[in-house]
Amino acid sequence: MNTAIPSTANNRETGLRLFIKKFKTAGQHYIYDVRSNEIIKVSPVIWDIIDHVDKPVNSIAAKLKLIFAVAT
Repeated sequence: MNTAIPSTANNRETGLRLFIKKFKTAGQHYIYDVRSNEIIKVSPVIWDIIDHVDKPVNSIAAKLKLIFAVAT
């Protein structure tokens, strides 16, 4: 099982739309990437951020700052 995020996840870099399915098992988070046919184990942070990957960084930070503690 691959644990790295594939290059297709970076929409701004590649111009590709995400074609993924998120799923969980007992305490683990996974993403199935249809383009690479890979199941990727991800952290809970990536699990939440992946839905916003095609949005501006400021928008992502505003939506997720209440969920995750941010060091200043």
